[in-house]
Amino acid sequence: WNATDACCDFDGADVDDVAYLTGLLDELEASMPIDPERIVVVGHSNGGFMAWRLACEIPERLAGIASLAGATWLDAADCREEAPLSALQMHGTVDDTILYDGFPGFYPSAETSIGRAASLAGCDPEPVSAGLRDDDAAVAGEETERLVFEGCSEDVQLWRMEGSGHIPLPTPSWQQDLLAWLLGARRS
Repeated sequence: WNATDACCDFDGADVDDVAYLTGLLDELEASMPIDPERIVVVGHSNGGFMAWRLACEIPERLAGIASLAGATWLDAADCREEAPLSALQMHGTVDDTILYDGFPGFYPSAETSIGRAASLAGCDPEPVSAGLRDDDAAVAGEETERLVFEGCSEDVQLWRMEGSGHIPLPTPSWQQDLLAWLLGARRS
């Protein structure tokens, strides 16, 4: 995907993936019984960057995004997002491909990315811990802290995966919790 300036137009083709995905969404809505108030984009890595880009460019079409190991634009001014969305950022703290703390000059941290969504949704600035979960079977014990922003118009969360890398091994409970989050997202 040609998602942000940091990821991943490797060959310089400048493909308009926003137009492609918007067209795909148009086709699906025209041919399938899709509830337009419940459309959520999910992506991992480059797909996570693309989910963030879609939140910036077509927020009126989405109920939310879920990004695993992705990030939004480095410069917040590059994102025209005007409507708050539900947003879930899941990220391993030892991801050596897309760094949890961001990469200066290229992309922001997981906390900055989700913080921008929280600010737009009118959330309290600091998230509250909703406890620990065992989401990554490759890491022993309960490694994921579920951080939930409160006072929001939308559901905004950061699932901080302590000790997890770029490709976590999802536990059944993570899969169930992610599905529940996705099914709960609605455009307000």
